[in-house]
Amino acid sequence: IFGPSQGARTRGYFRRRHLQSTQTRLARQDGRLLTPEVVWFEMDLGLKNKVALVAASSRGLGRAVAEELAIEGANLILCARDAGQLEETADRIRSLTGMRVLSVGADVSLPGDVRRVVDSALSEFGNVDILVTNAGGPPAGRFEFLTRSNWESAVRLTLFSVVDLVRGVLPS
Repeated sequence: IFGPSQGARTRGYFRRRHLQSTQTRLARQDGRLLTPEVVWFEMDLGLKNKVALVAASSRGLGRAVAEELAIEGANLILCARDAGQLEETADRIRSLTGMRVLSVGADVSLPGDVRRVVDSALSEFGNVDILVTNAGGPPAGRFEFLTRSNWESAVRLTLFSVVDLVRGVLPS
């Protein structure tokens, strides 16, 4: 319990309104702050009829990137380890966008699978304009519990998959 002479006001908690920016607070006071609404802008990114290869694209970030590329007009090559989930993703993107979508089940940590994905892409589309090197990461865990084998697998997946994919599509 602090009395006025003991700094009760200097030690009190800030109220929420004190943490707003001055500009926001003044705009609200003047009635100039409108209610927030979403504004959509259409932008042509120049991707119409480009060919994009998106790794690990059956779900998550890879799928989201693939969907947006197709919405922008790019044809797709999708690859992921789970061929069933991958085909569902490809079907959904085809139905939503009408773009050509090739799905290839593959593990990008295996050089032979990467070669197969790239060969399929080149035979279907002739070239690859956009490469999205997406992959999972090392297993979760504390450093001292991860084995050398865990680290080697992570390097194969996150580093060498990128090297192999870039080498494969670079000539096109």
